[in-house]
Amino acid sequence: MATRLTFRPALGATIFTAIGTAILLALGGWQLARLDWKTDLIAEFTARAHSRPLPISAIDPSAPPRFQRVTAQGQWLHAYEVQLTGRVFDGTPGYHIITPFRLGDGRLVLVNRGWVPEDLRLPQSRRQTLSADTNLHLDAILRLPQTKPWLVPANMPASNDWFTLLIPDLQRHITQQGGAGNQLITSFSLEAIRHGRGLPIGSRVDADIGRLRNNHLQYALTWFGLAVALLAVYFVWHKQQGRLRFG
Repeated sequence: MATRLTFRPALGATIFTAIGTAILLALGGWQLARLDWKTDLIAEFTARAHSRPLPISAIDPSAPPRFQRVTAQGQWLHAYEVQLTGRVFDGTPGYHIITPFRLGDGRLVLVNRGWVPEDLRLPQSRRQTLSADTNLHLDAILRLPQTKPWLVPANMPASNDWFTLLIPDLQRHITQQGGAGNQLITSFSLEAIRHGRGLPIGSRVDADIGRLRNNHLQYALTWFGLAVALLAVYFVWHKQQGRLRFG
């Protein structure tokens, strides 16, 4: 005897489920696209950050390769240092120290030297970090310019509150403090690589890969799973209401 299926879909529930399922599937597809993008990004970072360092003089400022490992010779300009607030290292709050670095050709480049604890924010509290070496060797990763995240406050130079490494803001700051802001490279900054155990605590190349977390497959499966769950609830509800019958 053939099984007879009777299905009388409720209009409101059907419209809601159709729209909800479409949104959930779209979010899952978006996360799959992000998965491909993040995979390529990690591969690019790994290849460049672990490659033989290039001298910064070999970098074309008009087309800087992000994540490229570079070396530079020059000196710190500590008078124009700023501190980015809200940075955490091993669960301890503190600051990232941003200092201009004068290259041998006179150009300046901004360098994120690394993390210091809250009680060592000001330069005079950590004089051991204020090297006066005029031919300092710097090992770093090239970073393209940042943009301000929409939930992060704007930099407030007047009160010395800095939240994001925005090159235009820091260029104005250097100029207003009497420095050669017009010599600042504006197409990239550098992130110092940690060597030794002193302050500031710089970046570790391998640890940086951890900051590029690739959880997009899990996110995609979550969205697709929610779509399946919504459809299951839709059909179970219709069965309970007598709108879906077999036999």
